[in-house]
Amino acid sequence: MESSDLMPHSLPHASLAVLSLFLALFPALRAHAQSSAIPKRDMASPYYRPEALPQYTTRIGEPVRSSEDRVFDYYVDRVLSDYYQYSPESATNVGIHDYDTLLTATSREGIKARLDFAERFRAHLTLISEADLTPARRIDYRLLVSRMDAIQFALESERDWEKDPNHYLGIVSSGVQSLLRRDFAPLGDRVRSLAARLAQVPRVFTDAKANLQAPPRVYTEIAIEQSRGLIRYLEGTEVEQAAAVTDAALLAEFKARRADAVAAAQSYAEWLESDLLPRSVDEFALGETRYRQKLLHEEMIDADLGEILKRAYASLDENDRAMQEAAALLPGKPSVEDAFREIDAAAPPESELLAQTRKELAAIREFLGANPILTLPSEENLLVEETPPFRRSTSFASMSSPGVLERNADEAYYYVTPPNEEWSAERKAEFLSFFNPYSLRNVSVHEAYPGHYYQFVAMRRCPSTPRALWGSRTNSEGWAHYCEQMMIEAGFGSDDPRYRIAQLRAASVRLCRLIAGISMHTRGMTVEEATKLFEERGRMPAVNAAREARRGTIDPTYGVYTLGKWQILDLREEFRSRLGDQFQLKDFHDRFLTQGRAPLPLVRQAMLATLPAPGLRRSP
Repeated sequence: MESSDLMPHSLPHASLAVLSLFLALFPALRAHAQSSAIPKRDMASPYYRPEALPQYTTRIGEPVRSSEDRVFDYYVDRVLSDYYQYSPESATNVGIHDYDTLLTATSREGIKARLDFAERFRAHLTLISEADLTPARRIDYRLLVSRMDAIQFALESERDWEKDPNHYLGIVSSGVQSLLRRDFAPLGDRVRSLAARLAQVPRVFTDAKANLQAPPRVYTEIAIEQSRGLIRYLEGTEVEQAAAVTDAALLAEFKARRADAVAAAQSYAEWLESDLLPRSVDEFALGETRYRQKLLHEEMIDADLGEILKRAYASLDENDRAMQEAAALLPGKPSVEDAFREIDAAAPPESELLAQTRKELAAIREFLGANPILTLPSEENLLVEETPPFRRSTSFASMSSPGVLERNADEAYYYVTPPNEEWSAERKAEFLSFFNPYSLRNVSVHEAYPGHYYQFVAMRRCPSTPRALWGSRTNSEGWAHYCEQMMIEAGFGSDDPRYRIAQLRAASVRLCRLIAGISMHTRGMTVEEATKLFEERGRMPAVNAAREARRGTIDPTYGVYTLGKWQILDLREEFRSRLGDQFQLKDFHDRFLTQGRAPLPLVRQAMLATLPAPGLRRSP
């Protein structure tokens, strides 16, 4: 966004003034670092929690070898510490609890402050000579550059704060749930923080009404659904647990703030329908230039979109042939369509959905324990629950893991979305077909074992704090999607062609996401055409196909699943080629998982650096 697009701002906290002074004096700080030991943290600052954010130097595993290393290490600590004051909900989620009483500043002044933060830190990165850093620090340097560029792109070019009413719903829902979902502190402390956050909900929605201009109609329609879910959540049992506090004054404060928050959410929902929806527009596409910029800044992918589409369509054709081959192995050699009908008919009733999910998890865990796939964590704490109401509009299943830096609560939640209570029996059955036992097994591999949940557990071992905290979706979603294919290659369920068909169908849906995302945002594809794509090539029921197409309007790069899987498969083959008969799948996976969630080009750089040069092999 141009400077003129936002109102002038003043820094609201003393810490921001300290931040500005630090940035202004960075050259002097460099000189100090070159002539002395690594600077110590400013322990007087309320934003420093050494027990929550360990010093970068102590984790990275490479000794300081130059003045550039000293400056960079200090710089990383400052960036990580200051970043989270601009995103308090994210801070709570990762396990930093200095901002638990705050919600993101959503006024134009607050947005401008966040943009200034990214621009200033990005500019000061040029003071550091990347070439003089140690190898691990060079990777994190590039990650920091990418992260600051992504923040600037999101605020200046994407401008969700101006065109997506869901942006504000997400701030409120995340801010509330992050305090209640896990017992990281005594209930009284968390309710005190909750009351403070609930008191800011009216301000968030007031800012939303001032900031939102003429958003895409589909965004507003999704927000109307999500706002109803948020209201149900604020009035529901999870938030109600806060009423168990014994402090009478705190209880009264919580109830008053909760009532105000519910009223503000109801007002926002009504405003969305009566005011924003009539002036919403049909256009939602990013356009090719911004789409490519988004991929570059968020995923470090600079590729020709036409070539990506060509590969995606070719992969769809390959999947169709593989499904036909798998269907031919079933009794009676049914067509692929008949095989789908048989598979979908085995879906559990709504009342057994969670129990069936837990059963599949047990079978997957047993297989992983018996085969050399990856090093299993010594401790696990994974719970299966229904998706919260405010997340159900665009999600079938998801994983909510505790923060990488969270020390007092380790429970993770595998969320499964039930059908809408208001749907007809026929529509519910169509929706539940997604959770047939073969597809549910595949989804559970993706979300839990060895996908998202195991990657989260491994991130706690990542020596780089930035790589553990700041992820790219091609990494996290790419890993989970890669696991779906890898598990079958390793023998899991390989004796049942129906599981292979379900896995291939899921892969085709991800390919359709890649095609739909690019095509709707850069090639003029309509939502109706995208829905048809999911029905015909993704072989999805109409209700689920429409859900997927609509998601692509608001999540342009939801093709990251396939883009990430392709990169991981390519990296695995590079490892296999370099190591020959010394290649071990378990070793490859363990190495990959210790790299955190950095963009995959950086993961590739870090992992290949540990191997012998091409043409050379380690001695046995």
